[in-house]
Amino acid sequence: MKSTEEIEKSLVTLSLIFYLVSLFLPAIYVFVPSFGKSISYDGWYALFVGSLSATMNVKQALIWLVNPIYLLALFSMKFRPKIALFFSLFVLITSLTFLGFENIQYTWSGRVMFINSLGFGYWFWSISFVLLLVAAFMNLTGDKNQYIT
Repeated sequence: MKSTEEIEKSLVTLSLIFYLVSLFLPAIYVFVPSFGKSISYDGWYALFVGSLSATMNVKQALIWLVNPIYLLALFSMKFRPKIALFFSLFVLITSLTFLGFENIQYTWSGRVMFINSLGFGYWFWSISFVLLLVAAFMNLTGDKNQYIT
């Protein structure tokens, strides 16, 4: 039987794998009125261009901030389990609010792209946050000395 710590490490590793894979999958399918057609954006594009669009819209900024906060949660797992749990919960809840978005602003003048659907990249991105939250919860509640007598 695996110890709690081994399961935790496996969940954190799996979370990181899901996050990295999400960067190479289509994250979102949008209709761009100025193009007159639908296009998809991969996760890596959403990550890097999202940092620029975060200055245009507060809701979009909050969604984009999930990425660095996820990394903070990863790095705080070992030494700050309460902070890791808080960050993990914040990241998951915030990422799920994107389900309610109907459009994305992509220029400072207010032009928008209409969201057609979310791709596998979005779902892998969200699953990585669920896995990290479970690992953070186990980290906080688990008995690290369960096999020491």
